[in-house]
Amino acid sequence: MELLDEFPTLGDQELRDLKKAIDRGFRDFSRTHGEALENFFDPLLHFLVWLERLLQTSPWPMVIIVVAILAWLGARSWLVVGGGGRFVSRDRLSRHVAGHDGDARH
Repeated sequence: MELLDEFPTLGDQELRDLKKAIDRGFRDFSRTHGEALENFFDPLLHFLVWLERLLQTSPWPMVIIVVAILAWLGARSWLVVGGGGRFVSRDRLSRHVAGHDGDARH
């Protein structure tokens, strides 16, 4: 069976036509909706540029502390924040994060 023996390929002309069709579609889409997309994402761009400048000018220990606080707010576990997963098995860590340590006393 030739279908199972050879991997299907596209010829150069088919690939060139596909590339041209994709490029044409993207160009038409960006001409039609480009300005609206730019206006929509402009606030995000300004925020990301501001955040980048803030991170570049902040002392690195402060950045680490803020990231740790955000991680704790998301996980509510100092084990996760401190990277405790290196010292315990993944199963134990997942049980800890889920809120039960597997201890029979609970």
